[in-house]
Amino acid sequence: MAAIVLKPAQPFNKERIHKHVVDLLPSYAQPHFVRIMDEVINLKPFPNMIIVRYSTVKIS
Repeated sequence: MAAIVLKPAQPFNKERIHKHVVDLLPSYAQPHFVRIMDEVINLKPFPNMIIVRYSTVKIS
């Protein structure tokens, strides 16, 4: 799974994301789901953990 934050008023372009993932990542590292988030929130005790607020979109 991957999580992305879109710029304001930017539409989600699944074809562009798919091409980017396929071109840059080996097959074992390609996410099957992309989570679209409003913002990334880092928690102080767990700086690598994020809180997810939106639904998941399957891209493959």
